[in-house]
Amino acid sequence: PLPKGEGVFQQPPREVLLDTNVLVYAHNEDAPQHRAAKALRDDALDGRIRACLAHQNLLELFAVVTNPRRVERPLSPVMARDLADLYLAQPAFRLIHPTEETSAWLLGLLKEVPVRGARVFDLFLAATMLTNGVTAIATFNGADFSRVPGISVFEPGDP
Repeated sequence: PLPKGEGVFQQPPREVLLDTNVLVYAHNEDAPQHRAAKALRDDALDGRIRACLAHQNLLELFAVVTNPRRVERPLSPVMARDLADLYLAQPAFRLIHPTEETSAWLLGLLKEVPVRGARVFDLFLAATMLTNGVTAIATFNGADFSRVPGISVFEPGDP
């Protein structure tokens, strides 16, 4: 099971998506962001906040934690799969999916928020959120989402 800890939100949004970097840092005890990320993840596990994840987050989690260029101590593919499975098994996290409208939302966002390269995946995540009624994201990369209309950005550790 995922370990639990202290809370971080004083007034939580209705529901917040935990960005992949929050999941990575929650498990990487060497990261300076570990404590804040773990506290936020634990708030969700303990039911203090309503949190969700997207399939994209779990794919990105696997990609990051198995990559020795991204983390100092990468996990084996089996361990990374088991970690993703732990999140899938947690009733505390609603799993959101791209809908039939997500691609159209993405194209609309691309008109409003010009991006290049891999940044398109952040917009796809935002489109997935918005088409599932999720308007808040907790992330350590706030700049990736701050220009997306309809999305509120929270950095773990902020009151």
